[in-house]
Amino acid sequence: MTETQKKAALKMLNAGVDIAEIAADFGVPITTLKSFYLRGGEQDAVVKPETGNCKWCGTEFKYPHHGREKRFCCRHCYNQWWHAVHDGRKAYRRTCPTCGKVFTVYGNKRQKYCSVGCFQAARKAGGKGE
Repeated sequence: MTETQKKAALKMLNAGVDIAEIAADFGVPITTLKSFYLRGGEQDAVVKPETGNCKWCGTEFKYPHHGREKRFCCRHCYNQWWHAVHDGRKAYRRTCPTCGKVFTVYGNKRQKYCSVGCFQAARKAGGKGE
């Protein structure tokens, strides 16, 4: 992209145009724009919203000045959302064949091992590890 195109695309982004539409207008991949704006030093030029709405309760809250944008207004709302999402999945109680630990798996009935370490130990011991 030329400097003129970058400036024009930046104005469109700050005006609220979707990044996919901008990419289509200039005929460049979306990843090119994302890498330029979000990772390439132009971060300060992009206007970030100052407030957002909680994904769980809908309460409006202020974003922090650093880090990524928050999705929840508080830890309580995050916990409520997490439990609502995971309660819909089936829970499987398993016993790890390597260490004997009893653990719970959500939604994955094929998982055998409690951790990657136990999986690797089983493979080193000569088991298939599957």
